[in-house]
Amino acid sequence: MRIDVHHHNQVLERGLERLERALSLLTHGVNRMATAQEDFNAAVDRLTTEVGESVTAIQTLAQAVRDNAGNNPALKDAATKLQAMADRLDSAQQAATDATPPAA
Repeated sequence: MRIDVHHHNQVLERGLERLERALSLLTHGVNRMATAQEDFNAAVDRLTTEVGESVTAIQTLAQAVRDNAGNNPALKDAATKLQAMADRLDSAQQAATDATPPAA
């Protein structure tokens, strides 16, 4: 039985070329995914900062309303509701942070 070495070399070369193209596509896909993950992490960081700043602003407003409420029950109630809103927002952010795996 005669083996056509030239034919087998061509088949091997085509197979290697396909593997190289597949590897290139995979590498490109992994790089795109890594970039998307970095963008996502940056967006989460920005949102976390904004939520934290919002909580602080709501708490400050609640305290200002409470300080100026005097004997006005409507203002006292508004301050309580504002503080509850800040607490819910803070708790939601904490729960989301606890549920999010750390970035690699």
